[in-house]
Formats: sequence, C-alpha cells, structure tokens
Amino acid sequence: GYDVTPDGRSIVAAWDIQPDVDLRADLVVFDVAGGERKTLASESGYEYHSPLISPDGRWVIAGRFRLGDHDRCYSEELWLQPLDGSEPRRNPLPGFDLWPDAQAWAHDSSAVYFVADELGHAPIFQLDLATGTVTRLTGDHGAYAQVQVAPDGTVYALRSALDAPARPVRLASGVADQQPT
Repeated sequence: GYDVTPDGRSIVAAWDIQPDVDLRADLVVFDVAGGERKTLASESGYEYHSPLISPDGRWVIAGRFRLGDHDRCYSEELWLQPLDGSEPRRNPLPGFDLWPDAQAWAHDSSAVYFVADELGHAPIFQLDLATGTVTRLTGDHGAYAQVQVAPDGTVYALRSALDAPARPVRLASGVADQQPT
C-alpha cells in the first residue's frame, strides 16, 4: 500500500525487503521530484503496510504486523510516527486486544478511525491521538469497511452483515455505540 502527501511532494509506501535471512516490509518515503527513498520504520520480524498520511502532512499511521515463530504468535497493531522520521514513533494502542486496521484520518489530524475484528464482527473505532482515548462508534453487529470522514466530522462507511449486503451508512464522530443511519 501507499499514500501521497497532501502537497503531492512525497509518497509513503510499504517496501518489501528480502535479504537472505529476514523477510520484512519497511515503511519508506519517496521524494516525488528527486526519487530519493528514506526508510521511516524497519525492524526485523515486522512488516509495515497500508500507510495513511495525516491531512496536515505531519504524521503517518500504518499497520504493523509482527511475524510469528516458534516462540511467539503473530499479531497486528497500528504504528504512528512523524512523516519526517523523527520521534516519537509508537504503537498508539498499547494493550489493545484486537487487530486494528487504519481506515481514515479526521480532517484536523486529531483522530484516526479504524476497524478491528471483534467476535466475528468489524466495528468502527475512533482513536483520539491527544488523549489516547478509543471510542467504539458502532453499537451493532455489522462488519464495516471503507471508512471515510467528511470535513464536518461525519463518518461514512460500508456496513454489511450476515443477513445484509454492503450498504453505505452514516455515523457521528465521537459518539459511542451508536446505530448507523
């Protein structure tokens, strides 16, 4: 996956590395004008994927998949870091028990919206980056995908369920356990 900065000057992408011993995917940024590549995140045993750049162009959030082996199981988390490669770099959901998949940024770059598998469903969550507060927006048993956020904060997504095909729905930002419209 990849994403383009709002000014169009840089592209952030997952970059497959295949050395003799360690297969991984790094998080890299390309300068569009010159073509230079800079590694933002690289760690043995991890694959970065699906980067999203914040609307203000300062942050990148991506999926971070930990490869399993005989001593540990594989896992999925989010990875947040400045686009310029500086600190802080971190998992913004330490201790979160589900496997998140980042879907969209709030237009003011203050929050990230993600879905996560939960007991056979896929609710939408909102992560406030300033406080670390996670709000489950959806209160039903649907599976959500393709989350988009309008400039006024309204959240749109596709909702499907065992008994219903995918259809577009609307939710309010920051309101917990709501029923979609």
